[in-house]
Amino acid sequence: MLPPSNPYNWQRINPDLFYGRTGLANDLVRRLVNGASFGITGGRKMGKTTLLRRVEKDLIYSAIEAKKGGLLVIPIYIETLALPLNISADSIYQEIARLLNEKLRFTISITANYEKVDAQGFTSYLETIVNSITRYRPQIIFIFDEIEPIITLNWGRGFFANWRALLQNNPNLSHYLSAVFAGASEMFEIARDIGSPLSNILVWQELELFLQNDTAKLMCEPSQYDWSDIFIDDVHKLTGGHPFLIQYMMQIVCSQDVEKASITLDNAKRQFLKEQKIQFQNWWDRFNDTTRAIYAKLAQQNSLERKTLLLGFGSSADRGIAILAHTGVVRIDWENDTILTAGSLFKEWFREFGTIEVTSTLADKVDSLLKEVERQLRQLLTTHFDNKKISWLQNHFKTKPEKWKDILKKAKKSEDAVLNNQEVLKSTDLGDLFELTLLGSEWGELCSNFTNLSQDRKIAKSRLEERKDHLVFVRNPLRHVNESDLSIHHLLKAQAFCLELLESLTRKT
Repeated sequence: MLPPSNPYNWQRINPDLFYGRTGLANDLVRRLVNGASFGITGGRKMGKTTLLRRVEKDLIYSAIEAKKGGLLVIPIYIETLALPLNISADSIYQEIARLLNEKLRFTISITANYEKVDAQGFTSYLETIVNSITRYRPQIIFIFDEIEPIITLNWGRGFFANWRALLQNNPNLSHYLSAVFAGASEMFEIARDIGSPLSNILVWQELELFLQNDTAKLMCEPSQYDWSDIFIDDVHKLTGGHPFLIQYMMQIVCSQDVEKASITLDNAKRQFLKEQKIQFQNWWDRFNDTTRAIYAKLAQQNSLERKTLLLGFGSSADRGIAILAHTGVVRIDWENDTILTAGSLFKEWFREFGTIEVTSTLADKVDSLLKEVERQLRQLLTTHFDNKKISWLQNHFKTKPEKWKDILKKAKKSEDAVLNNQEVLKSTDLGDLFELTLLGSEWGELCSNFTNLSQDRKIAKSRLEERKDHLVFVRNPLRHVNESDLSIHHLLKAQAFCLELLESLTRKT
């Protein structure tokens, strides 16, 4: 039996509906009171504000006991999204001073004139406050929710530089101040920017997707209903453990007959894709081309090792992976160093609405991978045929006069020239390299290099032929700078095949 009032409302911040991050909230409260400062990053609707409101609530509660011991805990919550657009630096400092004054008046009946406080005078104002609190040892905790509006303003960097000085370099104040700065993509950039004023003085926390047991608690405890393990698993797989998506689905599920929960969940999914797909579009619009391509590749295979993505996308892969995890559409398995897609709902949206343009960056990367596949195949075949006879390939191709003529032309050799295996292979193209590998007389010895395609040599051969056909098809327009003839799916498939083959070939070498 469900409670009479639906406990879920994805549009409302409710610090009492708090799951999955209790340990983090408790740690923040304890360490903020002791003077530590934090940076909280997380994608849109990942639960940052709910966490901060819960921390604020717990700080207010803990302040009662702390006050008895002589410690005056003063949390100040600054909701920057509620501030006027293009607010001046003076105005925001005055607003912070006003909030602090209200809290002091309420807790210890102290007031201080804040109306003339500006950016330049804010430090002096804080010193006046600290010096006026004589009965207690103060700990003023500033909680900045969504700092993006400040970052975009021309005085934003100076604002954070000032807070760095306040929190770390002011002997009269720093011991009495701590802060939390939270935000989405812009905060994520600050965390990774070693030149940022805040990057190396904050303790950084990244909000992650819920594990399945946390999803189960969020589903069962507020609804006071013991959902089946199968249904919990369905919700977790659909949402990927994203708290916003869990609440959205459960709000609709709990508005209908629980006996029809699976049907209602399916309806909720369709309703989201109809009414709220803009949420996913906004996430997607913030991804750069590399990040989009990484997700598209993961969506094809569900999971990949990090080293495979690094091989395919180079140094930009780690950044793309971090952005996807930050947003909540992939999950990182740190133990196995593997990246997994998270949430079948986002994957379904991507397959229907996600757009990826063929860029020169992706085309160049695939071309580079194809060249590496050729290099590795030549190395493999040189060793293989040299073990037979140094002129094995010349004898083989002389039975095919037209092909041998092309090889001599590429090698710039006369008709009576003698070429060793390495020289022949240098003048053969990708298709020929595959054909040599797949020769019936040679495959029995070479197939051990491709066991990741299949342990069955016949199946492995069939799959290698499939990869040959596609890679040769992609290679030709790339070599003639006609990548516009290829779709994004052609390139992504080629990239996946190249990475798979390189994993085989480099493992053996």
